Amino acid sequence: MKTNTNRKLLLCSYSQTKLHDLTAKTGLDYDQKTNGLIYIYRSNETFNEAKDKLNLLSSLDDKMELLDTSELITIEPALEPTQSKLSGGIYCKTDESGNCFKFTTKLSNLCQKMNVTFNHDETISRFETKGDEIQKVITNKNEYSADIYVMALGSYSGLFAKQIGDYLPVYPVKGYSITMPIFDVSKAPLHGGIDEDNMLAFSLIGECIRFTSIAEIAGYNTGFKPSDFSYMVNLAGSLFPDAFDFSKIEYWAGLRPMTPNGSPIFGNGTMKNLFYNSGHGHLGWTMACGSAKITADLITGRKPKISLEGMLLN
Repeated sequence: MKTNTNRKLLLCSYSQTKLHDLTAKTGLDYDQKTNGLIYIYRSNETFNEAKDKLNLLSSLDDKMELLDTSELITIEPALEPTQSKLSGGIYCKTDESGNCFKFTTKLSNLCQKMNVTFNHDETISRFETKGDEIQKVITNKNEYSADIYVMALGSYSGLFAKQIGDYLPVYPVKGYSITMPIFDVSKAPLHGGIDEDNMLAFSLIGECIRFTSIAEIAGYNTGFKPSDFSYMVNLAGSLFPDAFDFSKIEYWAGLRPMTPNGSPIFGNGTMKNLFYNSGHGHLGWTMACGSAKITADLITGRKPKISLEGMLLN
């Protein structure tokens, strides 16, 4: 557990540095909030477990604060109505949140100005290979040839890797989210965070808030009905009473590309001109910028800045 935790922490920290480099260079605005995240514990048992886990993260000693209930309320006043149901929390002042849709949209616009082409509504069907190289990618609309290919297909990477003889242990785990307007700013949280006992994460997105939760093994099914979200809606309302407009909920369900040890997969498999960048699970955006730099380094033969032990396919 300690090895996996520190491995992911190293990548997340490196990725945050690369994200800061990107935003400093481009001025990207994506409703980012840099005032830290709070981790909320409702029971003494889970709070004590959290204290034990903190001992595994020695590199975060100066970044994470253990808080009793009164200290938690001081940092996050919106929790005052529910303080009798809480045991304590952790505040990580270096954690951040933002609007991932706005981030990717603006980033794609910047890429297009650098002559990058995005082909939407197009589906990969198969690969043409010769020896240990991919020759072509065949889609429902076209054929593409390149010197180097990168597979970053999320939960579908394992299916396509199998076509070329690689076993990529990436599996879809279904997650759900609700997004709604903030009804009363004075009762809404100032920070993003996680209700750890219920695995309910929340982040502020402009004038809205998003809650995400649930890990469901459902294959590649992304369907849903409003009743699937009742658990999340009730939790959100109980955590921050009278703060949100539940009459305007946007529902969503999607797939997280999980690996057995929770770490992503980089590098080559059987094809020397194909590089993997997949399996980031629920930390896809957190790890994105660092993973992109690692992939670029591997392609160009540079040594990545962090250890990739346990994260290479071969």
